[in-house]
Amino acid sequence: MGIAYERSVGFYKDAHTHDRPMLVMPRGSCVVKVRTGAWSLSNTEAGWISGIYYAAYTIVVPLLSSLTDRVDPKRVYLGSVALTAVAFAGFAWVATGFWSALVFRALMGAGWAGSYMPGL
Repeated sequence: MGIAYERSVGFYKDAHTHDRPMLVMPRGSCVVKVRTGAWSLSNTEAGWISGIYYAAYTIVVPLLSSLTDRVDPKRVYLGSVALTAVAFAGFAWVATGFWSALVFRALMGAGWAGSYMPGL
């Protein structure tokens, strides 16, 4: 491999080190398909669980992005990453049906909004 390849890989690793929490972005939709049978969800309920993520993200982005003008962006970012981690853990270990899954997916979207936009 050439020097250009090594430099591009090195640049990619350096430039994307802060993106580690963002690797799990909206990966929940594949899990919803598995949980649909286990939780006896209708297609509509599965759609709500999948879509609430994006709805929460859309609603929370303007709030948390403007909050970074008044509060240190690191605090917003780290708090949002923590919220995202708690939401993913809750979805995996606590959610037992439609309503609990809906809440955890909404928290995932809100956390993603606060970690993605300030992280840019």
